[in-house]
Amino acid sequence: METYLLHNNQSGVDKLLPLLHFEHGESLSPIFQKTMILSWGADFSGRTITGENIQIFNDPKSVLQCNNKKTMRQIIELHGLKISPAENRPEYRIEYRIPIFHLKALSVFIKKSKTTLWSSRLSFSESNRGRFEELEVNERVGFYVRRAMREARKAVYALGLEFALVHIGILGRGDTVVIDVNPTPVLNQRLAQCYADEMNAFATELRTVNPPYIARVKPILIGADPEFILRKPNGKIVSADRFMGREGVVGCDAVVLSGHRIVLPLVELRPQPSTSPIILTHHIRNLMQKAQKMINEPELDWLAGAMPVKGLPLGGHIHFSGVEVNSMLLRVLDNYLALPLVLLESESIYHRRPRYGFLGDFRRQSHGGFEYRSLPSWLVSPTVTVGVLSLGMVIAHHYLELQQRPLRLLEVQRAFYQGAKDRIKPHIEKLWLDIKQTTTYLKYQKELNRLFQMILLKEDWQEEQDFRKNWRIDSQREFML
Repeated sequence: METYLLHNNQSGVDKLLPLLHFEHGESLSPIFQKTMILSWGADFSGRTITGENIQIFNDPKSVLQCNNKKTMRQIIELHGLKISPAENRPEYRIEYRIPIFHLKALSVFIKKSKTTLWSSRLSFSESNRGRFEELEVNERVGFYVRRAMREARKAVYALGLEFALVHIGILGRGDTVVIDVNPTPVLNQRLAQCYADEMNAFATELRTVNPPYIARVKPILIGADPEFILRKPNGKIVSADRFMGREGVVGCDAVVLSGHRIVLPLVELRPQPSTSPIILTHHIRNLMQKAQKMINEPELDWLAGAMPVKGLPLGGHIHFSGVEVNSMLLRVLDNYLALPLVLLESESIYHRRPRYGFLGDFRRQSHGGFEYRSLPSWLVSPTVTVGVLSLGMVIAHHYLELQQRPLRLLEVQRAFYQGAKDRIKPHIEKLWLDIKQTTTYLKYQKELNRLFQMILLKEDWQEEQDFRKNWRIDSQREFML
């Protein structure tokens, strides 16, 4: 896949262009099949893009949303980020400017001053040189720098962008807020070099791996670490650390309460990954049987879902290896997995998000893979479990073919975070048709059909009920999915 930077010859982009090792210009004529377009503020209106598997970074619709300050503020707040007030802006103890490209903070520039720079548009021109200094970013950077980098990445992703310059402020009481996000900043020489280095590396990777991120020697492995909680008949929660330690294939996990108090109420299952979501589901059931022997209190209810008990959010993280994490894959997981699953979720999901389960939530793993963290605990039934894992596997294999992005629309994002099923459902059938066109769908047709039938019927997954009955973990008979 070839890379092409499309621009409108904006101010400052002239410093970037000579540093690029791939084609760039103001015309779409060089675009051909299997091209990655990096759109530096380019306007596609009135122009047609044709070709197979064309991908666009900084789609003009997302840039337009970002340039509308009211819309930008709504999107950022919707994703659980704090944003600077539109009026009566406060004085910041520290300010950062952070260039982002494809889920990565390229550097951090800091301004330590009692006088805050307010401009109508975020700029990093030569006239501002000296007002910000570049930090050395390494593993020893402080808490505020790490959090500023994290919030900058989240803001860019939330706005549907892949690259931008983010202005972050730290208030006197320590809160981190987004001041501005600019997808077409005016570049000085250092910023131009930051972007050029990362864009060149990205273009080289796309050119040498065809199709991008998918060519591999090893097959895709899928794993998971779903959580559940234990409830007494009187409604009180029993802490999981009564029965197990934090390590092992069945272990307890922590929740941080107000005042930074840590408790260990969650049971977490850590099955062996597999190339098959069906085999992985059997591994999960085997661990449930192991957990039952460890807990050995049959009167306790086992609860999964989003937040069956207020204040205790549950996760159903899915692990992938054999496929590189990238923003294209994350956006397909958001649109084709997290969004449809809302139609099964109980009302508690409104209390879980956006602090937990926000769109695009992921974590890189030491083994080279990553975990997708946006989903609640889908342990409610084997049908939902194997369906969710099968859908994740289809997406991992075919995400470049899955092109719909309903979550690009503000109203759909709002419906996702509010759990507004009726506003989401009109988009689901089109997503489902795309899934059925993939070759991997045929491999898991039965599991996927059952899941989407439940989704289209908006069947609540009843997270307040003990899920052990659905799994028949006491049965000695062969377990059939």
